Amino acid sequence: MKDRAARPRAALSRPATPPLGRVPSGYLRGVASHLRDGAVGHPSPTLTGRADERPAPKERSPGWHPLDWGCELVGTAFQLFVGFGAVAAFESSRSPLHSALPSGLRLVVIGACFGPLAAVVATSPVGRRSGAHLNPAVTFGFFLRGHTSLRDSIGFALAQTTGALLAAFAFARVWNGWAATVDTARTQPAAGLSGWDVAGIEAALTCGLLLTVFAMVSSPRTARWIPAVVPVSWLVSYGRGRPTPEPA
Repeated sequence: MKDRAARPRAALSRPATPPLGRVPSGYLRGVASHLRDGAVGHPSPTLTGRADERPAPKERSPGWHPLDWGCELVGTAFQLFVGFGAVAAFESSRSPLHSALPSGLRLVVIGACFGPLAAVVATSPVGRRSGAHLNPAVTFGFFLRGHTSLRDSIGFALAQTTGALLAAFAFARVWNGWAATVDTARTQPAAGLSGWDVAGIEAALTCGLLLTVFAMVSSPRTARWIPAVVPVSWLVSYGRGRPTPEPA
């Protein structure tokens, strides 16, 4: 008892910067760990350090990852197929919703569908496996940050493109006449906009969305708010970019 009492107080205290533990389950595990690091082939990491400290990125995983690319294909196809269905449900002249709702409100509802769909994919098993980039722009952004290898970047881009084509094909077959009335969910620039105008608007909207994602996943404190912030950002961007195709 005497020796224990004489032990320095610092020896009994906890470390100044205790580990934070693993990323919580649910959306934060499925989105924050993968989108923050942009890498595949690794389990979710353990974060250490202060709560406001920027998480250290994982090393890029070498080798081939066809399963991850396949999951990315499935996730992209699902998001776009359901999203295209929302376009038909609200914009087709055959739909009762087309005449029941004003044009502006219909566009807001359509934009509100795509953000939650991305969240659904990201929290699903396929999204947790691939990281749910769902878009070549996101993959390219992580490649520039050094968190996705060139091989995986190409694999993801091919998977996303294939998934988009499959979604468009399935939408045209399943929705049939409804799909034809909305030009197979193809959005077109407004009249009077030049090609440079459209490209500039699209680039600005895509940049804003990616900056939002990167900023939110840069810290465990903000990553938990991704389910609320990213869909709102998608909705705002969709509304701002109505004369152009939906933001990448």
